[in-house]
Amino acid sequence: MSEKTVNSIEMIRKNGLEAFMRAVPDAIEQLKDMLMSKEVPANIKALLIQMILERGLGKPEETVNMTVKSADMDAAYAAVDRMVEEIRRSGGESNSH
Repeated sequence: MSEKTVNSIEMIRKNGLEAFMRAVPDAIEQLKDMLMSKEVPANIKALLIQMILERGLGKPEETVNMTVKSADMDAAYAAVDRMVEEIRRSGGESNSH
């Protein structure tokens, strides 16, 4: 990690969100430098590009094709009610899963 990056991280830890926002232009500049560098492998550049696009545009939507033949919603609601009651009794900690 570069000294500039370490300094930015330390600044964020000490000063919170305002410091983070001030560090954003430097971070963007570092990303641009990495993308332009001949020393950074193509697969790393591809990951950087993917991360930037997903943060800026959002991850692509995923679709699920399924067929529900029947559903007992009363039983489903009752199961949720039982789980909520169990969590309340245990003081907020669920024992399931």
